[in-house]
Amino acid sequence: MRSRAFFFTTTTIAGILIIMGLVYVWRMVTPPWSEQQRGDELTATIRMNKTIRGTVTDVMQNAQMITVQNDDGKTIQLAIVPETRIANEKGETIDTTQIYRGSIIEGKGEVVSTDALIIGELRIVMTPEIVILAPTEIDPVVSPVKIEGLARGLWYFEAVFPVTITDADRKPLGQHYVTATKDWMSESLVPFTTILEFTEPTTATGFLVFKNDNPSGLEENQKTFEMPIVFSQKTRRVNVFFNNSNLDPAFLCDKVFPVTREIPWTEGIGRAAIEELLKGPNEQDKESDYFTNISPNVQINSLIIENGTARIDFTENLERNVGGSCRVTAIRAQIINTLKQFSTIREVIVSINGRTEDILQP
Repeated sequence: MRSRAFFFTTTTIAGILIIMGLVYVWRMVTPPWSEQQRGDELTATIRMNKTIRGTVTDVMQNAQMITVQNDDGKTIQLAIVPETRIANEKGETIDTTQIYRGSIIEGKGEVVSTDALIIGELRIVMTPEIVILAPTEIDPVVSPVKIEGLARGLWYFEAVFPVTITDADRKPLGQHYVTATKDWMSESLVPFTTILEFTEPTTATGFLVFKNDNPSGLEENQKTFEMPIVFSQKTRRVNVFFNNSNLDPAFLCDKVFPVTREIPWTEGIGRAAIEELLKGPNEQDKESDYFTNISPNVQINSLIIENGTARIDFTENLERNVGGSCRVTAIRAQIINTLKQFSTIREVIVSINGRTEDILQP
């Protein structure tokens, strides 16, 4: 799992470097026309010189990057720009939040390297029948684990279907039912959730095994979906996000890039990740042009995570001697991206000694 995560981070950063350079050039040479004129012109500059078809293996929302594995097994990065036209199976316009791992897509765009494209048009050929949003394959799982996802209505019966957690040897550790949170009698993807308790595993990895509720009992009607998972261990890897003058030559302020840290396992993993962020880049990071906009000697007063929202309060050093809208934007981006790497956090509210309204002013 870790090697896959490391490979994805490396290839994503390489893709972002290419995209940022191209976007910078476009912005420098494009005259200040209306947004519509600008969009038409930029769309025209995306040469449709390659068509790709493959399976989505990851979607990086913040960087607007999609990782696809084509029919030959090759991994390709697709850069989504504001002018990219995205459509679902019905031809309706959508955005990247409606592209899920496991989807089959077709795209046309301009080749910028052997493994990267700027996409002009992208169409979803097929959306998977089941999508797991949390936990991810790299989130260490502890009991009880909250499971969230989406499944087509045909998976449910009376709004539920079973899920089992096993160890790496397929030994069952716990079983429960996921429950639809919206009308389950639909051919579309229907969201579900559950909390699953399980016994102590003896292996480092395992599986979540989902089966459709099959009241007929007929084997031909049975559907199964498996997702690899990792169990909580003594240490884990987290990302901290820094700016990088080499990867972002246009210095777009809100563009930050992940650097991996290995830390001891703790229940307060979000706080531990921010504490690593506050330490700043190490010498190896600095040699690779990573830098932080966060002032030294900043401390965390508190971090509370409830209902998907992280409320983090810092000491006054966070805004001491901070000036300029770009630096303020960069500081927020570093904090927010570091916390949002965890699937349990969807929104971040930053405060300083309890204040939220008048902090980090340009």
